Order: sequence, then C-alpha cells, then structure tokens
Amino acid sequence: MKGSWPALLLTIFCLQAVSPLMAQVMAQETPPSEQSPLSVNELLAKKQFSKAFDLANQRFRENPDAQAYLNRGNACWSICDYRNAISDYDKAIDLDKNLLDAQVHKGICQARLGEREASLTTFEQAAKLDALANCDLHQIETIGRALIEGDRLEALQKMIALLRSQNNSRIAELTQKLEADKNTKPESVIRKDSITAGMTSFVATPHFVFIGDIEKEKLERYGAIAEGFLDFLQRKGLANLNFPNLNRADSDTFKKLVDWKEPVSIFILHDKMAERTFLKERLNFPYHVHGVFISSRNLLATYDGAGAGTYLHELMHTILSRQKNLEFWAEEGIPSYFEKVYGAITPQFELLHGYSENWFPQALSVKALSGGLNLPDIVGKAKHANAGQETRQRLVALFLQKYDRLDTYLALTVSNNHKGYKTFVEAAFDKPMVKLVPLFNDFIHEIRHPDSTLELPPSQIFDTQFELHLFKKDHLSIRGDNLNDFLKGKSNRYNGYNKF
Repeated sequence: MKGSWPALLLTIFCLQAVSPLMAQVMAQETPPSEQSPLSVNELLAKKQFSKAFDLANQRFRENPDAQAYLNRGNACWSICDYRNAISDYDKAIDLDKNLLDAQVHKGICQARLGEREASLTTFEQAAKLDALANCDLHQIETIGRALIEGDRLEALQKMIALLRSQNNSRIAELTQKLEADKNTKPESVIRKDSITAGMTSFVATPHFVFIGDIEKEKLERYGAIAEGFLDFLQRKGLANLNFPNLNRADSDTFKKLVDWKEPVSIFILHDKMAERTFLKERLNFPYHVHGVFISSRNLLATYDGAGAGTYLHELMHTILSRQKNLEFWAEEGIPSYFEKVYGAITPQFELLHGYSENWFPQALSVKALSGGLNLPDIVGKAKHANAGQETRQRLVALFLQKYDRLDTYLALTVSNNHKGYKTFVEAAFDKPMVKLVPLFNDFIHEIRHPDSTLELPPSQIFDTQFELHLFKKDHLSIRGDNLNDFLKGKSNRYNGYNKF
C-alpha cells in the first residue's frame, strides 16, 4: 500500500557491525577510500550513509583519535542513532576538550532524545570554549539559538562578550543578530525527535536506512533481503522463470529505477499493534495495514512477522514510486505480484515468483468477480493508489508475466513508449485490447479451474539457496537429487561428495 503524507524529518541509520548475511550481500562493494576521496562529512552530505560508515570505521581502525570518534559520531547522528553518536562524541571530547563540533552535535543529539536539560548544559559548556571564535559561524549561531530557546540568557551574554573581544567583523554581525533575537522565539534547535523515540536498532545499507525496536541482527537480515532484492531485479528483471532469457544481460529497466540518490527510511516494529501505533501516533497515518510506503516521506513501515510477501510488496513501491509514467492499475498490481514469492539471500539473492494465491479462486468469486474481471476496465478505469482493487490488478501483472511481458511492460513505461497504442499493456503485447481480452479471459479461466493446484505455504525468504532448493523439492515438485546426479557430483543436496 502506498500513501501521500506531509514531509518528514529524514530518519536514517548506522551500520557498525554486520551479520554474516549482510556481510555476504555487501561483500562486493568497493571500500569508499578506494572509490572516492570524499571525506566522511562529504559522504554524509550526499546521503551516502553506508559509505560514510565504512570510511569512518576504516579511519577509526587506522587512528582512533578525537577526529575519528567525531567522524563516527557524525555518521550515527546523521541517521538518528543518537545514543551511539553521544557515546562517540563523549570519547572525542575526552581526547580533545576544545572540539566544539563534538559538543554542538552532542547537544543536538541529547535534545533529539528528549534530554532537554542535559542538552542545554552541553550547549552552555560549548559557549565557554576558547575555540569558539575560530569555529564555523553556523555552529556559533546554533549554540546561541539553543541558549535563547532554553532561556539561558546569562550564558548567552557571556558568550557574546567572549566573541566581541575577538574583533572579527563577521562574528560581530552574528552577535548583533543574536542580541536582537534573544527576546524572540527562535526556530527549534533543542526539539525532540518524536519519530525515532523508542527505536533501539539502526542499520545503514547502500539504498536504505533501517530503524527498529527489534534485535539488530534481525534488522540486518531485513537489510540483506532489501539489497538482495534490488540486486536480483537489476540482474534478472522480471523475466519469466520458465524462459531461457532469464540469464540475459542486466535489466536496464531496473538499473534506472533502482538508481536513486536518497536512501529510503525503513521502520520495522516488533509486532502489528506496535506498527499501527507508530503509524497513527507518529505519522498521522490512520489506516490498519501490514505495511505501507509513504512516498512523500520516503518512508516504509512494517512489522517483524508481516511476511516476506508484504515486505517485498512495499519494497517494490519504493522502486516504482520513481516511475512517473506508470499506469494506475500497476501502482498496486505490480507490488501485489510479489505477495507470493520464495527466495534465498546467499550466496546470491534468488527469487521464485509468478504464483497465484491459493485463495484466488475464492477471491475471484466473492470479491473480484462482483466487480467484473474485464481487462479494459481493470486497466483503463483504475484510480491512483487504489489498494482496494489489488486482487484484480495483481491478475493483470500475473497475466503479463505468464506471457513474459511484465519486464517489457516496465521497460516501456520507463521509456514512455506506447508504440502507438492507448495503454502500455497493449504495447507490451504489441496487440490491441480487443485481441488481448480473449487471452485474458482464458487466463482467468485457468486460474479458476486449474488442472492441478499447488498448496503453497506463505511467502518465505530463506537464508541460503540450499534451503530454497529443499523447499522446491518439497513444494514445487522440482527434483534432481537422483542417484545418477549424486554419483556425478551434481547433486545440490550432496554437492562435493563426488569421491568415495
């Protein structure tokens, strides 16, 4: 489900120690130091949080001085991991008492945690530092405005007197401004971050920032799945698994859709009620959903246990939100396509997709059929973000996939190429709607009256491809571990045991 809501303060997080799964998924990344001469703060300014943490940790291992602690603290602060940021700022200050940057950011982090008095004490200490006159003017202004906001006017006056003694025209101009503003209410400096309150785990990946109240190891697994899913789409697109072109070159379509500059914030709550409370009280989102991507906030929220199908559904929203030519039916139809999937994270992410839900025959007779299953209506009369029509819209995605046209459909929307047709669906088949209707009707008949049915369990992402292989044998009638394979050393189950 996707929504549109007011802008949100960016909340993104930190990767310090990663799980083995996450490490394998990200192992092919080039260290930032070999990739770019940018500093930690420059990477943070570009919102390249994962690279910033890699570089900060590398610099820390090389020389754990005050600047190294400051860099790592800034990285944590930038993704709202305030407690770890404060810990690093404190270590930086212990090593360099005049490190004003650490003092200022520590005060801000304390404020974000709701520790108002502690924050004001930190800003008062910063206002007394000898290094004050040599620091960035923006930091001086931040300290001054914090003191005004906290009604610490005596400390403000002492700071202004200290600054005026420096005989610096730019500083004199700033102190004059602070004097004029001291009886007005300034823009909030020591405000609490009510969005991330109570969150305990933070993990940064190249495309996402994960924040949650669950164990960090679990959060890292969600990160591994998300990055693996993006990699899979760029490698294979949505080609039909039964077609040989699955092993074709990288999908240019998804390379374009996945290449975005600002990471998506993903909140994972510990259960359904916690997620609903979070959405209602902190994001003013009143609907009861298992997961939602709020495009205007660049934020995804779900809960641990919502299921792999829900998670990939919402991840697909983060990708498709960047595609402005998408037809309305596809906004929910394509994400819903991923609600029945099976995959594995390592050694390289794989995904089995294109399955109909077990409950579709019942859903078709009760829900979808009551509104009709007319292809022109589903495609042509769809409304923006109409989640109530997911069932029939998913059928269109499955229909495209059956004929290996889903990846083609997306490629045409990205290039905005209708090929002379009214809809991208017609363009994908290179057939007019009048010729597609009989094909679609036959497809619906097959779903409602299948020759055989697979009683598939809920969607699941396994840690390894070996586990996925066992699942395929048990549930998808995919064999291959026969004696001949075993003796030739080709068995997936007994790989490596080829000598006796």
